[in-house]
Amino acid sequence: EGDISGQVAIGNNILQIGSIHGGVVNIYQPGDKPEPEKRELPVLLRPRRINEFLDRRSQVGSAVASINDRISVEFFGEDGNGKTSLLRYISYQDYSDTVKDGIIFIPGREKDLSDILQFIFNSFYKFHSPIKLQQAEFKHSLQNISALVIIDDLELDRADLEFLLNVAPSCTYVFCSGERLLWEDSKPIELKGLPFEESLKLIERELGREISSDEIPVAEKFYNGLDGIPLLIIQNAARARENNQSLEEIISGIESVSSIEDKKELAVLGLKDRQKRILAVLALFGGVFVNAAHIKDILDIEDFDSDLKKLSDLRLVEISGDKIAVNDALIESFEKLEDLKSIKQECLNYFAEWAEKNKDNHDLIVDEANALMKVLRGGVDIADWKGVIRLGRAIEGAFAVGLLWGLWYKVIQIILQAAGHLGEKLVEAWAMHQSGTYSMCIGDSDEAVKLLENALEIRNSFGDKIGAEITRHNLGFMGVGIPDSGEKGGRDKSGGDATDKADISIDPGGAAAGISFSKIIIGLFLLILIGGILYFLKSSGFLADSSAFELTFSESELSFKELKLGEESDEKKVRVANNEAKPIRIVSVNLDGPAKEDFEIDHNCSGATISPGGDHCIIEATFKPGSEGVRNAKIIIVAKDIDTKGIIGLSGEGLALIAEPDVSPSSLDFGQQNVGKQSSSKSITLSNYGEGILSVYNIS
Repeated sequence: EGDISGQVAIGNNILQIGSIHGGVVNIYQPGDKPEPEKRELPVLLRPRRINEFLDRRSQVGSAVASINDRISVEFFGEDGNGKTSLLRYISYQDYSDTVKDGIIFIPGREKDLSDILQFIFNSFYKFHSPIKLQQAEFKHSLQNISALVIIDDLELDRADLEFLLNVAPSCTYVFCSGERLLWEDSKPIELKGLPFEESLKLIERELGREISSDEIPVAEKFYNGLDGIPLLIIQNAARARENNQSLEEIISGIESVSSIEDKKELAVLGLKDRQKRILAVLALFGGVFVNAAHIKDILDIEDFDSDLKKLSDLRLVEISGDKIAVNDALIESFEKLEDLKSIKQECLNYFAEWAEKNKDNHDLIVDEANALMKVLRGGVDIADWKGVIRLGRAIEGAFAVGLLWGLWYKVIQIILQAAGHLGEKLVEAWAMHQSGTYSMCIGDSDEAVKLLENALEIRNSFGDKIGAEITRHNLGFMGVGIPDSGEKGGRDKSGGDATDKADISIDPGGAAAGISFSKIIIGLFLLILIGGILYFLKSSGFLADSSAFELTFSESELSFKELKLGEESDEKKVRVANNEAKPIRIVSVNLDGPAKEDFEIDHNCSGATISPGGDHCIIEATFKPGSEGVRNAKIIIVAKDIDTKGIIGLSGEGLALIAEPDVSPSSLDFGQQNVGKQSSSKSITLSNYGEGILSVYNIS
């Protein structure tokens, strides 16, 4: 029953991880609970310093001024415009007068709210064994921390971001994302292409020489052909250097294509097939850094190191220590170079075997967490459900002990989905047990009881005695007594033997891990009694069921970027899934709210029955502002036999169309005229080159 590889303190409990049957929760004995200690201040956790940063003077100056005024800063814009480089540069500016506790840089990719809060906590507190804080505890611990928190590739929605800002209100935040998230209490800075003067420095740096005055027109043509996008300027200048080509030769290729996506694909011209294969495999990781040794082992290329250097010299691959990645902006182009299905299969097979060999080396697995999630999702894409379960079960324990609980929960849900596709009921029961244990630890008792009871029922039906006993043990912590026969019971009304039978003590290498329930039965008696009474009243119909809406949404709010009146946004998608144990039928999906006419939805949800275990439908929404200003609406989902409505917020901002008047000529010369004699008339043309209507009220 043992085989415990790690444990996490949460609240007054301890979660033990490593058993093949699932996590075990016990109570800390007095004095055994680890207490965090504050680290020495200031804390400086910054990325490597950026060399030769091209000075975006206005953006940097505006950001630094805002930070010194304790105003958070939000950078947003398309990939390839240098957001990460800008954050790295900003992290090394002087904020000593306003930021007293330190500066921390957080890679935000794949991190949910709890993982980011845990990262901040871990940065300012140290502990001898892992401590997972609940949300209320974060607020107490981080309330008075005054630090600059920089988050790259932020993936939180607006609601979670505002919660983060409020949990640590004395911190100042700088973050970047694809589109604007906050509409107040922050300084938004949109990043577009570089001005020509700064792009010229990029070109000279990559060519390794100065651009002469005679070459300026050619360089400007090169710049305009690439729309001033820093990444494309760097790569095409590097291509000219590495291939001994002139800028004119590069320009001829640029002018042969029109779209930005086609221009991105020019970067791979002249590469060898094996070099293209390296890029295709890296594209699977979606811009996430992965250990180069893994890619080398997967591809088994003899000249891998020299090929990697060539790709780095061409600025197609970024190298950071022993890890490598490609830029997000190039992923779609590189995915076209090889058969993605075969790449995803190779990577899944490789990493499943690697993770199984290293499953107890939690630090090693946590170090590759983002890359492993990309591989796991790749397995879902190709529907290799056995491989998904194999990799998922090899990494989930490390994520739990490594305090990446957002990722831990995602892995459990993916395993549950895979088990459903295969009809693997015992794996499904394991995933329900883990999911219920997770819910129990974060304080969602109702969800925990439901999942653990479902897991117990399956385990009993298949004769999994040890697994059932562990599930029954965890249920006992919430006052739920389940007889050994496996009959589903409610919350224990008596506090008797059923609870005592739930006692399990598993010792991970000598650590105090469990305590007999008989020693704490007096303390639990009232809780169990109250729980039993509530269960009786609810099951007898005396108490109404006030449960929340039972369908889950991948996004609780869709925020669209600013658009000019009449412009239409790209579509945004919401995945509607069912985490309940029974199918749920959706009756209707409609728009409502003050600006509902500015939004449009398309979906396959109305009338659909969403089954548990991975079934879902998709709602697509677009924004087309008809009036200027902030526009708000909501999507309302009504499900059968559920009183509460599901709501997804919609927001965007309409920008007025601006007129741009032009007068030609700007002045009139009537020459010499005799006094009292009228000259011939001359014309002035008033034009409007803008998009809005130009209204003329007076001419004088």
